[in-house]
Amino acid sequence: MIRIVKALLALILTAVLLVGIPAALVFLAGNPIPSWDELVRAMTLPDYSGSFLLGTVLPLVGWIAWATFAIGFLIEIPNQLAELGAAGRSRRPIRIAGLGWQQKAAGVLIATILAVGVAPTAAIAADSPTSSSSSSSSSASATQAAAPQTVVKNLVKKEQVNTLEQRTIVSGDTLWDIAEEELGDGARYPEIHAASQGIEDPDLIFPGQTVNVPTVKTVTTVTQVAVPVGNSDAGAGAAENGGATGSDAGSADSGAVADQGGGAGGAEIAAAAAAGGVGGVLAAGLVGLLAVRRARRRAGSLGAPAAPLSAAAVDYERRLEEVADLAGATAIDTVLGHLAAWASQTGAPLPAVYVARADADALTLYLTEPAGLPAPYTRADDAGLVWSIGLGPAGLGELPALGRGLPAPYPALAGIGRDAAGGILFADLERLGSLALVCANETLRESVLTALLLEVALNPWSEQLRVTVVGDDVTVPRELSSRHTRFVDSAADALHGVDALAAAADAGLARLGVPTLSAARVRPGGAEAWAPELMLFTEPLSDAQRAAILNTRARYATAPVSIVVDEAHPGWRMVVDDVTSARLELPGTPVSIPFHPQLLGARERTALAELLAAATVEEGDDLDTLPVSIDSAPTAMAARASDNGDDRPAVLVLGPVQLRGVRGVPPINQATGRPSGTAMAQALELAALLVTWPGQPAERVADLLMPHIEDEATRMALLRTRVNDLRQWMGTADDGTPYVPYAGDGMSLHPDVVTDLTAVAAVSRADGEAVHPAAAEHALAQVRGTPFTGPAGVYGWASATRVDEVLASLSGRAAAAS
Repeated sequence: MIRIVKALLALILTAVLLVGIPAALVFLAGNPIPSWDELVRAMTLPDYSGSFLLGTVLPLVGWIAWATFAIGFLIEIPNQLAELGAAGRSRRPIRIAGLGWQQKAAGVLIATILAVGVAPTAAIAADSPTSSSSSSSSSASATQAAAPQTVVKNLVKKEQVNTLEQRTIVSGDTLWDIAEEELGDGARYPEIHAASQGIEDPDLIFPGQTVNVPTVKTVTTVTQVAVPVGNSDAGAGAAENGGATGSDAGSADSGAVADQGGGAGGAEIAAAAAAGGVGGVLAAGLVGLLAVRRARRRAGSLGAPAAPLSAAAVDYERRLEEVADLAGATAIDTVLGHLAAWASQTGAPLPAVYVARADADALTLYLTEPAGLPAPYTRADDAGLVWSIGLGPAGLGELPALGRGLPAPYPALAGIGRDAAGGILFADLERLGSLALVCANETLRESVLTALLLEVALNPWSEQLRVTVVGDDVTVPRELSSRHTRFVDSAADALHGVDALAAAADAGLARLGVPTLSAARVRPGGAEAWAPELMLFTEPLSDAQRAAILNTRARYATAPVSIVVDEAHPGWRMVVDDVTSARLELPGTPVSIPFHPQLLGARERTALAELLAAATVEEGDDLDTLPVSIDSAPTAMAARASDNGDDRPAVLVLGPVQLRGVRGVPPINQATGRPSGTAMAQALELAALLVTWPGQPAERVADLLMPHIEDEATRMALLRTRVNDLRQWMGTADDGTPYVPYAGDGMSLHPDVVTDLTAVAAVSRADGEAVHPAAAEHALAQVRGTPFTGPAGVYGWASATRVDEVLASLSGRAAAAS
């Protein structure tokens, strides 16, 4: 019924646009074409009455706009009719330069009208190695197309887990000797001491006592997973691992990809190849980014006029627009958000997605553990390992309203390429844990890594994902990365403090009483997005570095996700043979998932860099809008700390609010490609609040910072962004623990963070008592002006601190004490 109503409204709107507008133009303006005399008068005399503007110019503009839409509408009719049949999928749609938005608008109207006559289709092929489990599959979603065939395979997973082995002390033993024998390093004896209850002094042990020795063991588990094998004759099927390697394999320097194959996915694959190999989600992100930066450039008088674009850059942008699928990306984000809300409200675990597949009709989820999902999700196999949902109105329209405001459930879900049927394949990098990227040559490696980095920087569900790029083999402009991306030069720098950071995050999970990041994400409320850190190692690892990564993953639930260009790395592997051939190899099985890889070649990177340069503000900086001082002269406290070699971060609020001693990197504004002054100012206000009122629950912090926002879900989502921004900006202590700890019951900063409020607080606690002159002098020396000075509309919560009253009475009390 809803589909019929929408089709009727679309038909009425089409009639208004195609018939009503020209009728109105004829009725109101008549013939707008001027005579020669009228044209001469318009060119030589002022149009004081406005008759030429209203009677000629504006009607002509209206006729031209109507004509372009009508042409786009006529062109889109065969395009949309071709989409109705499977045979039409191999036909590339007709596109006319300059009529992009007209064709898109007409396509939406035509597709809505034609949807009334589309019959429901089966949700899964019945003759595959696994088939649809019941007749409910065909009735649960009216618009889902046939999902790819699947085969069920045993996934052999070897994990390193922490265990404790008991050892009885004998005469002559020392903890150092035991650590050297059991752990390979006597200096690790504190680990044995910490794990062993009943031993108070590590230097005083007796025969007969038992100690616990932390040990990492390899545990092998075998689970069943459903593997997509495609539904096209062109290259479909689960492939046996293997393929061409070597420097003579295909190059990714050009977007021209030959021999993409026919079959159902030929048109989609060919279109992606024409755009340099990028998928619809990444293309939509790039097109949207260019639009945002151009809008920023046009605002006001920022920067000089943009330089003209080369023909290659213009052509590449046109090809990106043809591939871009903003509606598809939004639909996928909606479905994933619904899963998070459903899991949160029912207490069910999030489905263990390891691969997802999306096309114009449906999103299919492939799991590593059986699950039972609610309608309108459709089970596509007997084991409950494959679930599908339509991405059209019939599928998305049936999603119940379950609320919002939760973090993205799969923030590391990234597009990796297209299968033989033209569907986009996504891999949940968090579920994979670590992924070895094996490419035939360096050119392919750089192209794949660049596309992957941009994918997680621009898709709508990875906004809170923290990304660390290790090495300098990725030539993507750093200002194009996400707001939570950092670049380090070496693996040693990246791995420094990783254990401490993961331990701190694990402690946050423990305070919440949840075992995993995915479980924390669906917990209502909270100031954390609980997104993992993704580390892209662009250079091979040493044996010691590889062991360190594996050991961290074995010990901590929040260990970073690692993508390494390391053929010796165990576990999941993505092998790229050339620009048309890649496969995702499942660990412990010869079966792999074949696909056409998503990549960004050198030619496309050059064109993209030119487009970005022309769209980005050249002069002026978003930092200029920062309404507080970051690098002004130090206060007495900061100066003394510097003299004493104290480089701890400081949050100063007794005057213009300042943040000093930060060790991280500021958040990036993708509209400018530069540090975001707005984000930094918001993070600074959060820091000031946390040093003023430490230990507040996240909900209270959000209320204080954003009292003007009524919707609680929106407040909490914005708070999570501010927390991530501040954590990234402040960085970590020497031991790797973050200066913005992971929140449990209350929010505070690291104990090493100092503030000028400390001295004032000490004096204020001496209420009614005489103040020592030295204490008063020290407290007054911190004051640089009116406390909590900032832009209008912020720090409103600071009025409740009564700091002004304390300072006002301080001089009198100090005088009385002297």
